[in-house]
Amino acid sequence: MDKRVVILALDGVEGKKAMLDTIATVMNGPMGPYLAYVKLNDGLHDRDGGPNIIRAILTEYPSLDVFGDIKAADVWGTIQNICQRYDVARMLMTVSIHVDHKVFVKLGTEYPGLKVAAMVVPTDIDAKTFVLRYVMTPAEAMKFWYRSLTDLYREELDIPDGYPSELVIASKDMLPTVKESFPGLLAITPGVRDVWMVDPDHQKRTTGVRKALELGARYVVMGAQLLKGATGVSVEVSREKTADEIRTYFANLGRPDCAGVVEA
Repeated sequence: MDKRVVILALDGVEGKKAMLDTIATVMNGPMGPYLAYVKLNDGLHDRDGGPNIIRAILTEYPSLDVFGDIKAADVWGTIQNICQRYDVARMLMTVSIHVDHKVFVKLGTEYPGLKVAAMVVPTDIDAKTFVLRYVMTPAEAMKFWYRSLTDLYREELDIPDGYPSELVIASKDMLPTVKESFPGLLAITPGVRDVWMVDPDHQKRTTGVRKALELGARYVVMGAQLLKGATGVSVEVSREKTADEIRTYFANLGRPDCAGVVEA
């Protein structure tokens, strides 16, 4: 069973050396066995050069892959240029479901090493604004995308059960929809913070790592919890507490009194 369920977000870490040092610190601690990806966003445009940083990470840490949070949402030519720039053979890249569906087909056929995570809801809008903009709920949009893409695969590529995106970005609220309606999709849940990370004056709700995994997340994206800690909780303690939560999740798999727990 693959226990690598964490995507380490390096947002705000500047420079290739600082990124490599940060990865080394986390990898050599209690969270090391659970790291699957390193997430780059602003790091893709770092002064040291995104492609150089990606190559350095993949060379230094062959057990890790890179999650390029690109949120590609343009025409095929632009997305193709992105793929060529970043050498996506060992990358996971976010692509908006609102692009032409043939983009997903082309990515799956022209870049077989690339993993695609479908992004349903842009991070800058809430669910209500999403409905106003697209005249459907996020769940409805996902169902339309899924149905249209699988139809496209069957009709144009004669692949009865396949589609190029095996991953989808899903908040805690979307995880039940993914689990019930899209059993072929694996969910990446962003913004995971446990209770010791929450400022009660600013954040009323939180999704802990164990809860996200129990709800069906295959990967969880974590940044500050592993890189900064919180008031009264050092980063070292935060990493140990996070590792304990993940260990507890895996220890509970298959227990009859944990019916809501699903295998990652």
